[in-house]
Amino acid sequence: MNQLTELLGIKSIDAPSETELCLTFASGVKQGKRKQAEDIKLVLQYDVPGGKLESYAIVRPDDSDAALPEDHLALIDAAFRANDAPLLIQELWRATGATSSDA
Repeated sequence: MNQLTELLGIKSIDAPSETELCLTFASGVKQGKRKQAEDIKLVLQYDVPGGKLESYAIVRPDDSDAALPEDHLALIDAAFRANDAPLLIQELWRATGATSSDA
């Protein structure tokens, strides 16, 4: 599990309630010619524990909206509508160019 979270750049996984899951991971954000890690938080809200996804939010650690490439938003929304949390995480990872913590 540690290798998987490191490969996806996941820094923490928290469950503030039984119907909410928060994943925080480092995002490879280009600043000039180099990438600088910026934390991004994915908040998944379920109707019941392990049930249907009710909503999601992609935010910065201060809960302000995180900007994502426009072409990835449709894929992220499609994963949400399909109630596919693993795919939603994967598409977010692709959209942000997330890297492992040692990259």
